[in-house]
Amino acid sequence: MFNAMAATDIIMLHNLEFPDDTRPVILCDYNYQQHPILFEMPPHSHDFYEILFFENGNGTHYIDFEALPVHPNRVYMLLPGQIHYLNDISLRARALLFDKNFLDIAAMQLQLFIPFQEAKFVDIPTETQPVFKKLMELIQMEQQSETINFNLIKHYLQALLLALDKHYKPTANKKLNDRLYPVFELIKTHFTTEREPGFYAAQLQCSPKYLGSLLKSVTGKTLK
Repeated sequence: MFNAMAATDIIMLHNLEFPDDTRPVILCDYNYQQHPILFEMPPHSHDFYEILFFENGNGTHYIDFEALPVHPNRVYMLLPGQIHYLNDISLRARALLFDKNFLDIAAMQLQLFIPFQEAKFVDIPTETQPVFKKLMELIQMEQQSETINFNLIKHYLQALLLALDKHYKPTANKKLNDRLYPVFELIKTHFTTEREPGFYAAQLQCSPKYLGSLLKSVTGKTLK
């Protein structure tokens, strides 16, 4: 098993395989006893979104070759294409995986996912943990239903993401935060009606090219 994650390691692409095309969401326990292969994989990436909610453990989670500490009630969000690896088989987490086409990702990614690229993780405070766990339980109950309602799951998932966003804390990179905060606020307000980069650039009094460069510096993606 690897002890570190280096840029020279071979990167493998693992694609999420759903039970069938009508169930693009999977919620599962992430532990060595039930799924040892998850801890035996070398550094890898995949083409789906993943929310990892760590329930216990104090190991290390490597994301894009950066070593990040794991603590109980810490949540990591992984975007498609990110490289990650876990190094401690004692870690226990709940993993929520969903296909990149399940939500309106073009909007939701910019509204809720981009901050994770900067902060890397969110720590769930004690008073919010029951809410977060209940939302995961509701998603699991619905995905196991014989008459599954995907619109309901989408609403549960959006509520879960909003709960995470509420506790997102900007990093110490104040200069970058000050430049990105107005972008995030505009996207949160207008993402349902405005999708063109030119609109946000005009509101911020900058060029679409500059806005795209600013977002790409944090996320590796531009506003489309």
